[in-house]
Amino acid sequence: MPVAMKNGLDNNTVYAIHHEGDGFVWLATDMGISRYDGFRIRNFPLILCRDSGLLPFVSCAVTSISQSPDGLLYLQLLQGGIACFDPQKEEYLPVSYDRPIKKQDILSFYIADEQNFYIGTTNGLYTGAAMRSKKPERRWYYHSFVGRTACKGGGV
Repeated sequence: MPVAMKNGLDNNTVYAIHHEGDGFVWLATDMGISRYDGFRIRNFPLILCRDSGLLPFVSCAVTSISQSPDGLLYLQLLQGGIACFDPQKEEYLPVSYDRPIKKQDILSFYIADEQNFYIGTTNGLYTGAAMRSKKPERRWYYHSFVGRTACKGGGV
């Protein structure tokens, strides 16, 4: 069966495909992400989600999907920025940083292990540690940058 809008996909533009260890295939689309289990498609639009600045996303397009060792999906957004999705709870988690970062400056990211990550920006490469809130009533994912940029960029 082709995976397309007529079969439940929210958008025919697919930027990236990610295969999860438990058998799901995640698709990055113009509307957010979609999960395919081999039979059905379930869409998770970014329309109601908020970015790290707690403002509604201007663009819902997701261009890449990466999975952290703890199972969270990190989504690179077409117009810059990162979103976080918890596939177990089927919800987006707010992402916050300990220093100001403009979402449009974020160009790429890499999850090194369960706590360490790298974010490529127009101002350089940042390295940091990710921490999830320990309180169940506070659902957020906090990113603390270690020191200065790992490598300065020239800016755009």
